[in-house]
Amino acid sequence: MVTAIRTKKIDADTHFNLTVDYALLKDMLPNSLNAQLHDMMWHDALRVVDADSVRAALTGGPVADHTGDPEWDLEARLIEMDRLGFDMQVLNTQRAMPSPLKAQGDTPLWLRTALGQLYNNASADIQKKYPDRFIGLITVPWDDIDASVKEVERAAALGLKAVSICGSWVDQNLDAYELYPFWEAVSGLGLACSVHNHTQGHRGTMYDHQTEYPMVRGGSGKLNSGDKWIPCSGRA
Repeated sequence: MVTAIRTKKIDADTHFNLTVDYALLKDMLPNSLNAQLHDMMWHDALRVVDADSVRAALTGGPVADHTGDPEWDLEARLIEMDRLGFDMQVLNTQRAMPSPLKAQGDTPLWLRTALGQLYNNASADIQKKYPDRFIGLITVPWDDIDASVKEVERAAALGLKAVSICGSWVDQNLDAYELYPFWEAVSGLGLACSVHNHTQGHRGTMYDHQTEYPMVRGGSGKLNSGDKWIPCSGRA
């Protein structure tokens, strides 16, 4: 008996805007606050992440309709994928990363921590609905390693198998001592890392800093100029 083998064509870096219900953020904000402060943070959060809807509610203006736009509409995206000949896509969506990648970025940590949960839930839902078409990426508030580890563990339990990171961490290379708990969690869960871009300068470059990661099992354990995906457990 001969088993037919077909190689899938996967677009490994494609941007997509998740349509999420930002009202769900209210229950994801820190719950150790008094009610008045929690309510204030909730309203501030909406102004940051969903300014168009807030503006429409205040002015009575229209809310944007993205139906048929492949950057927002999954059904429209599937049509474009078929037209272009792609079997699957890795969806690079909204992130919980600071921007720039420093703790004093424009979106506060408490909000990005909640957004990470919201975005990861949405990515997992898409992957569950279209398991043969889309691969979701985990996003984390990377300037808080403890929170990032917790979110990686939670999102992996939802079925997501890869995490999005940047080419440097805060102002350091990816072999920073502080990152070891993160690498240990990612490796232990059998996740792959997608290195998306360089959002800031850092000491050395990926091209002259071929660092070995002893905590990474499987694969070469090296990050160099030719790598897009870091195999963290031999299952990238």
